[in-house]
Amino acid sequence: MKKCGRVEHPPSGRVLEVSSTEPGLQVYTSYYLDNVQGKAGATYGQFSAFCLETQHYADSVNHDNFPSTILRPVFTSGPEKAAYYRDIKRQKEKERQLKKYDKNKVLYNEKKQLKRRERRTEEPLRAALKKQIYRRQKKDEFIKKKGKRVETNRKKKDYRNNMKLKQNEIEGIDFENNLTAFQSRTQKHRALQKLKNSLPKTREKRATLISSYLSDTKSPTVALIHKFKKIPTPEDLKSIKMAEAVLSDMKDIVNDTKHKRTNDARATVNIMSAAVNVENVQKSKCRIQLSKKLGFNVRRMSQGKRIRTKVLTTEVSAWTFTSRKTRSDALSEDIKRKIYEYWISPDNSPPTANKNDIKRERLGPKVYTSHMKHVLEKTQTEVYISFKEKYPDLNISQRLFERLKPYFVVPKTEVSIHVSVIYRHPIENLDGPSDPEVNGGLVEEKFIVLSPDQVHDHNFSHEAQRQIADYLKSINYDMKTMHEFTDGCATQYKSRHCFGDLSYAKQDFGFNIVRNYFETSHAKGMANQADVIVVGAGLSGLSAAKLLHEKGIEVLVLEARDRVGGRTFTEHNPKVKYVDLGGAYVGPTQNRILRLADEFGIDTYLTNEVEDVIFYTKGKSKRFTGTFPPMGSFLAYMDMNNLFRLIDKMGEEIPLEAPWDAPKAKEWDSVTVKEFLDNNVWTAAAKAFATCFVQVNVTSEPYEVSLLWLLWYVKCAGGFCGSSAIDDEDAIIGFTMDNVNPDGSCPALMGFILADKARTLSVLSRDERKQRIGELYAKVFKSDQAKHPIHYEELNWPAEQWSGGCYTTMMPPGFLTKFGSELRTPVGKMYFAGTETATEWSGYMEGAVQAGERSAREVLTEMGKLSASEIWQTEPENKRVKSSPFPSSFMSRHLPSVPGFFGLLGSVGIVSAGVLAAVLYQRHLR
Repeated sequence: MKKCGRVEHPPSGRVLEVSSTEPGLQVYTSYYLDNVQGKAGATYGQFSAFCLETQHYADSVNHDNFPSTILRPVFTSGPEKAAYYRDIKRQKEKERQLKKYDKNKVLYNEKKQLKRRERRTEEPLRAALKKQIYRRQKKDEFIKKKGKRVETNRKKKDYRNNMKLKQNEIEGIDFENNLTAFQSRTQKHRALQKLKNSLPKTREKRATLISSYLSDTKSPTVALIHKFKKIPTPEDLKSIKMAEAVLSDMKDIVNDTKHKRTNDARATVNIMSAAVNVENVQKSKCRIQLSKKLGFNVRRMSQGKRIRTKVLTTEVSAWTFTSRKTRSDALSEDIKRKIYEYWISPDNSPPTANKNDIKRERLGPKVYTSHMKHVLEKTQTEVYISFKEKYPDLNISQRLFERLKPYFVVPKTEVSIHVSVIYRHPIENLDGPSDPEVNGGLVEEKFIVLSPDQVHDHNFSHEAQRQIADYLKSINYDMKTMHEFTDGCATQYKSRHCFGDLSYAKQDFGFNIVRNYFETSHAKGMANQADVIVVGAGLSGLSAAKLLHEKGIEVLVLEARDRVGGRTFTEHNPKVKYVDLGGAYVGPTQNRILRLADEFGIDTYLTNEVEDVIFYTKGKSKRFTGTFPPMGSFLAYMDMNNLFRLIDKMGEEIPLEAPWDAPKAKEWDSVTVKEFLDNNVWTAAAKAFATCFVQVNVTSEPYEVSLLWLLWYVKCAGGFCGSSAIDDEDAIIGFTMDNVNPDGSCPALMGFILADKARTLSVLSRDERKQRIGELYAKVFKSDQAKHPIHYEELNWPAEQWSGGCYTTMMPPGFLTKFGSELRTPVGKMYFAGTETATEWSGYMEGAVQAGERSAREVLTEMGKLSASEIWQTEPENKRVKSSPFPSSFMSRHLPSVPGFFGLLGSVGIVSAGVLAAVLYQRHLR
C-alpha cells in the first residue's frame, strides 16, 4: 500500500489521506449535484462535495506501457494455484485447437474448390480415358475367359479319355474288337472253332445247351456277358415286354383317333406324337421303326416334335393351338389396378387393424405375401355405383367389377342379435305374495335382429312393443305410459339402433311410450364415485392409496399397465420360480419399506456377501474384500478415499428438503460430475472407479449428471457406501450380484447394463445380448460354461412405455436450482409423489413409500383431517433390520489428498534441508 493522495481543510483542520495499490487516482467534483436534500435537511449544491477513487489508468488495456488490468488471484494453497494454472493452460490449448481447426477448415475448403475446378476442366478427358480403360479391361477379360474356356475343354477331353481307358481296364474284354484276350485274330478264330466242335451237332441240342448255360445267374462269365448288354437279362426281357405292351396300346389309341376331326382327337394325336419323339429316341436313331410300330409316318413324328417344342417354350394355351383374338372390351392393367385400389380405399373397405386378421399367401419357395384383411362398409352394389359415378367413362359390368375385388376384402357382418328379457311386476292375485325376483313371471324372451337398415329396425321395435302391449291387455293391466330404456352412447354403433317414431304409440297401443337414454361405462367412464383418485399403481401410488383407505377415504387407483408395482416387477416361471427384474434390494435405515414387508408377511433374506468380490478390469479378474477394489497404487487409494470424503463433506452443506437452498447450490448445479472429477481426481484408476460408481448408482454417465443432484442423492442414502463393479470399456455389464434364492435353489447372477451401454445394446436382439453377456461372464469367471446358461431372463426398462428407464430420474445441470422447488408443489387439487420427490433414499423403494405417504398426508391436510405439522413424519427404526454406522479407520479419516501428500513431502524435504544446513554450520563454527 502506498500513499497516493492527501486533502486538507484548514478552517476545520480535517485531513483526508488515500493509500492504494492502484497506480491512478480519479477525482469526482460533484458537478451535477443540484440542491440535493441530504440528512437532517442539509442541501448539497454544485461543487459542494468531491470523491477520490483509486483505479487503473483509463484505456490501459490498449496501451502496453500502462499497468495491466488483469486481476491475478491470491492462492492460499498449492492445489488451488495448480488448478488455476491448469485451467489457463487448458483454455489456451482449446483456443489453439480452435485456431488450428479454423485454419485447417480454410485450407480444406480451398483444396476442395481447386479439385472441383480441375474436375470440371478434366471431365471430358477423364471420361474418354475411363472409357478406353474400360474397353481394354473388357478385352483382356474376354481373352482371359477364352483362354480359360480352351484350357477347360482340353482338361475335360483328357479326363474323358482317361476315364475310358480306366473303364476298359476295369471292364476287361471287348468281345468284337479287343485283341487283349487273345494274342491274335487267328488264335481267337481257332478257339471259336474249337468251341463249335465241342457243341452237339444238331441245332436244337446246341440251342438248348447254350440257353441253359446262359440261364445260370451264378456264373461269372454269364454275369460279364449281361454286363456288356450282349444278351438281355431277365429284367431286360420284362422291360421289353412292358415297352411292347405300351406301344401296342398307344398304337390302338392312335388308330382310333387319327382319322377323327374333333379338337379332343386332334389334341390326343398331337400329344402322342410329341411324347414319343424326344431325345432318347433321336439318339437311338429308331424314329422310323417307332413311327411304323405306332402307325405314324415320319413326317407326323417330326410335326409332333415341333408341337411339343412350341407348347413348352411359348405361352400357347392348349395343345390344339386354337387361335384367339384379344377382345375389344378387355380391361387394361391400369384399369384393373384402379379398380383394385378403389376396393381397398378407406371409404369402401378400411382395414380391421387387428393383428389376427392378416391373410398370408405363398408365392413360391420361402416367398410369401401378406395383406391386412379389409371389411366392406357398404354393399358391393353401392361400391359399384359409387365407382361408376367417379369414373363414368369406364365401361365395365358389375359382375366383372365384383370379380376384380381383392380376396382379402370381406363383407361386413351387417346383423347383430340382441336378447331382450322382460319381466313384469308381480300381481298378488296372480302370483301370490312371493319374491318377485324368483317368481316375477317372464313376459317374453325375444331375439330382436338389428341391422343398418333403419326401416327394418323400426319394424322390429314396433313388433316388440306390440307384443308387450298385447300381453299387458291379456292380464287386464291398465297401462298409461311405457318407459323404454336404450343405450344412447353417441360414440358406439348402437346409437343408431335407437330408432323408430314414437308418435304412433297412442294410436296403435292406447298408451304413450317414453324413450329413456342412458350412457354406458364405455361412453361416460367409470361409474365409481371416489374422494381421491390416485394415478399410477407404483409403490408411491399404492402407499398413498393404502394410507388414505386406512383413514376412511374412498380411493380409486388408475394404472396404465396390466399390472401394479411400477418399477418393481417379479417374473414367475418354473425355470426360476421367481426373480425380481426391477427394485428388489432393501437395507438398514429403509424402515418404511421394511415396515410394509412385515405388515404383509413378506420375508427378507441376506444377499451373499461371504465370498470375495471380483473386480474385472483390462481383461483381468481380481479378488478383493472391503470397500475399494485393488487400485494398483497407494496414490490411487489415497485419491479415491479423499474423493468420497470430499463428497460427504460437501453433502453436509445441502439440506435434504431443499437442496436448491444450499449456499453453493448454483455453483454446484452449473457443474457436471465429470468436470468435478477432472478437477479433484488425480489418478486414472480412481477416476475410472468413480465413473463406474456414478454409472452403477444413478445409471447415467458423469457428463450428464449435475454435481448438486449427485451430492444430494448420495446424502439421501446416508452418505457414501462401497460398491463393486466391472470396469472395462468392452464389458457390457457394469455390476453383478449373487441372486440365488434363499432356499439355495435356482442359482443365478443378477447383472445390470448401465448408462451409455444400455442405450447402445437396446437396439440389439435379445439373443445377441444373451450371447455377449455369456462371453463376458466366461472371461470374468474363467469358465466357458457361462456361455451356455440354463435359463436367461431380462427386462429392457428403457423400452417400458410408462417407465422409460430405471432406477431413478437423473437431473442434468441447472435443473434442480430452477425447477427443484416445484417438484412437490401441488397444482390445484393435484398432488405429486414418486421416489424422485423423496427426501430420504430418493431413487429407491424406500423413497417411493415416503413420497406416497407424504402426498397422502397433504391430501388429508387439505380435507381437514390432519394438521400441516403432521405431513412430514419420521419412521421409527425397524426392529428386525437394525442400522449400524459404516466402519472407518484412522487412515481413511486422516489420509491426505494427492496434492496434499506431495506438499507434505516438499515441506519435509525443506525442513530436512534446513536442519542439515544448521548442523553443518555448527560444525563449521567449531
